[in-house]
Amino acid sequence: MRKLGKWDTTFKETIVELYMAGTSVQTLSEDYGIAKATIYTWIKK
Repeated sequence: MRKLGKWDTTFKETIVELYMAGTSVQTLSEDYGIAKATIYTWIKK
């Protein structure tokens, strides 16, 4: 059975856009409470 994601697509896209605009993964992780590994996974996609 597939585990449903906690974050919706729009939110993920927003985080990636913030990263592309220059916000560090560390800052995004701290500000939004998301694991750095999760953010890196979203960036790769």
